[in-house]
Amino acid sequence: QAMEQPDGDLPPELREFRQSILEAKKTLVKEKRFLCCIGGGCTQCVFEAGCPCGSDLALAKGAKVKSKGVCGDCLDGWKAGHGSFEGVELSDVKLAPMEAMEAMGPGSSPASGLYASGTGVQPATTPNGMLTWRSGGWNIMLHGTMFGVYTDQTGPRGHDKTFGAGFVMPMATRKLGAGTLTLRGMFSPEPLLVTKGRYPLLFQEGETYKNIPILSGQHPLLLFEEEKFVRLVEEQRYTRVRAYTMGYARELKPPAAWLRPAIGVQLMLYDTPANLADVYGAHPKGVQVFLRVRLAPVR
Repeated sequence: QAMEQPDGDLPPELREFRQSILEAKKTLVKEKRFLCCIGGGCTQCVFEAGCPCGSDLALAKGAKVKSKGVCGDCLDGWKAGHGSFEGVELSDVKLAPMEAMEAMGPGSSPASGLYASGTGVQPATTPNGMLTWRSGGWNIMLHGTMFGVYTDQTGPRGHDKTFGAGFVMPMATRKLGAGTLTLRGMFSPEPLLVTKGRYPLLFQEGETYKNIPILSGQHPLLLFEEEKFVRLVEEQRYTRVRAYTMGYARELKPPAAWLRPAIGVQLMLYDTPANLADVYGAHPKGVQVFLRVRLAPVR
């Protein structure tokens, strides 16, 4: 942003980082993807590979329509007096809801997807609803999804079961001194909704319940769960199982503006190699029928 610590006061690795951010900004400006509304340009939008905040404010000002909002860095810049547009009042600069910032994400083009779990990518049209608001200097986000599921996994190791699954993830951030304070957590009711510490899922191995290995099953999330680190291990491939997944979900009439319910079904077909056919069956399958409720932005 505009007012930053001089390079000479920074350690070498931070000077290198700042230089890389500057080069990224120049590239994005050249490609007309970085139209920031504060002096010096914000850093948050660099990581999102684009900044529409300035163009949105300019259009809103010219057409006298309500702005979609700006990113958190831009909002802080305006509050610090670094706004670069004349005639725009600070009261008119609002924090954009998450869905309004989707164009800056990795799924900004139809051909690309949104980053999902691990290295997974999901279609850019996949909803990623959450509630966002600002209160007392805090940027607050609440993300959550709940499922009521009936599943039937076939084959010698398959079972059927009815269970509940889901999570709630709150996060709050605010400026604290020269840095940013972030509070976050992940909470799940699954320990109360999944009996016997597991639900059936073919070929899912490696977990335990009360020190007993779980075979073809998934352990529920903990009541409070937050990953502290990621450990990479060398993979050893013993055999290959081909899996094909298809599903459909139909949105239902929402009981409230901030909820999005849906009912759906998912089918997984497996092609088992010969050395596992006696254990799992040659062509086992899994069927899940579910009722899903997720949080959604209020439009």
